[in-house]
Amino acid sequence: MLATSQLDVDPRIDKTARSLARRGFEVQVLHSTAGVRHAGVEERDAASGVCHVRVPLPDRLASGWLLFQENLRREAMSREFDFVHANDLTTLLTGWLLARVRGVPLVYDAHELWSENVWLTARGYEPMPALVRKLATLYEGALVRSVALFFSVSRSICAEYQRRYRLADPPVLLPNFPEVERLRAAGGGASIRELCGLGDAHFVTLYLGGVNPLRNVENVIRAHHLLPPEYVFVVRGPGLELCRDGYAALARSLGLEERVFMLPAVARDDVLGGCRGADCGIAMLRNLCRNFYWFYPNKLFEYMLAGLPVLVSGFPDVAAHVTAESCGLTFDPDRPESIAAAIRALGGDPAAARAMGRRGQEGVLREFNWEAVAGRLVDGYARLTATPAA
Repeated sequence: MLATSQLDVDPRIDKTARSLARRGFEVQVLHSTAGVRHAGVEERDAASGVCHVRVPLPDRLASGWLLFQENLRREAMSREFDFVHANDLTTLLTGWLLARVRGVPLVYDAHELWSENVWLTARGYEPMPALVRKLATLYEGALVRSVALFFSVSRSICAEYQRRYRLADPPVLLPNFPEVERLRAAGGGASIRELCGLGDAHFVTLYLGGVNPLRNVENVIRAHHLLPPEYVFVVRGPGLELCRDGYAALARSLGLEERVFMLPAVARDDVLGGCRGADCGIAMLRNLCRNFYWFYPNKLFEYMLAGLPVLVSGFPDVAAHVTAESCGLTFDPDRPESIAAAIRALGGDPAAARAMGRRGQEGVLREFNWEAVAGRLVDGYARLTATPAA
């Protein structure tokens, strides 16, 4: 398996590796790590058997490193393997070359629709320019023809891949659902109310997840300016230290310095404990690109597993889920008044909010969990095992 993302905050790669290991596959995850002096530094997970191989970054990163990782290719070629599993478009070219040289099947797990993402300009984050999107689409389309097994994360993204590349079948839908047994086995810790000094009368809206300028935290802060004093907002996740001052300044300018709280991140497997004490969980991406518009994030289902009603941007995949399961409400992420109205609706009817939380939790325990969908992954690999590579 090839990865360039941060494994400590990306549970999908770890879940995938452990699911395959449980079915008898020997899994080696090759990923780049700054500060590693020697290639092939191995760390074997005693519980799962997965071997994580930390490969040093080049001394000087070439401009094309995000599309082809020579350091990963070189390390992989020193090892034996029967499959190559590329995570995201960034590792697909490296995976394609390895699979071609060794004559083994190439597996592609697209965690997102990379060519429909945003990038940073002098004006802030904006959709990729049309030319970049076009080039990325041509690049991915050429490589996808060599993929033997293709996974992605939401129905809309799977449908777009099929349409865009004229695939006979869409990618296998493998949503980033939570791994119930692992999360439930993790520890607890102090609740949000204890950490923030809040009482039973407060209504706590929680954002738990990676924090960066794209998460639209600012509009949720502005929404609380439109709500009564008992409504508070808690932001908790990795990356918060980079945004903390800006959020604090916005809260002060609105007179909300005692109603906006920022807490340190919890470990990846401690998200249920990190939700304890909240009244609802929120996911509020703006429609900056189609990749965001079609999001189906793991945090949504982690909130549900924690028994929280959810508030989500009114985008197709998440809105369809919330509506079908009656487990939360949607809003317009560009309008603080819309966010405030959704929060107020939950806070104003505690019994209905609790019922939404129960239905969401029941749904995750019933079918929207990793244990229920991991069979799609291992069954796909089993078919490849039975079918020699072309």
